[in-house]
Amino acid sequence: MIEDLRQPLDVSRLGGESTEFQGSLALRQFPRLCAELADELGTVQIRLRFERGASGRRTLSGALQTELALTCQRCLQPMQLPLETEFRLALLDAEDDPDQMPEHVDSVTLDSAQVNVLELLEDELLLCLPIAPRHRGAEQCKPPQRRAGSTFGEAEIGERQTPFAVLRDLHVKQPPEKL
Repeated sequence: MIEDLRQPLDVSRLGGESTEFQGSLALRQFPRLCAELADELGTVQIRLRFERGASGRRTLSGALQTELALTCQRCLQPMQLPLETEFRLALLDAEDDPDQMPEHVDSVTLDSAQVNVLELLEDELLLCLPIAPRHRGAEQCKPPQRRAGSTFGEAEIGERQTPFAVLRDLHVKQPPEKL
């Protein structure tokens, strides 16, 4: 049983039997993820299983569950995104060829026998984030609040100037030159 994910795990010690972890970690433990969030309060429920398959290949499988506070890119208001993901990673040594893995298997090449499990979990969470988070329906979005003194979109139609208006005015004001 693994007790603390904050310490690097020595995967070379994983024997033929599986090693498991089940627990939760604060979102603050994932700094790259927190940089994308509107609020870093909350926890991630984690279930992990390290095992060595019949072929001798080490794998990490698990499930993550959390609720993330993001900023809706449509209305710029806070929103909650429930997130659940399952994953399975093959843990490869430097001499293993990742191209030999089946296409449906994700793999991670380890530089040493130590693996930072928190970084792997943070990568999985980052991969689940939407590119532009939005409320599910447009009716949930409130229009952005206008700031006092904002003039965007308030110009009168008659006041609109074109870039060539200055040239037109120059032509009218100056008499043509005589040669």
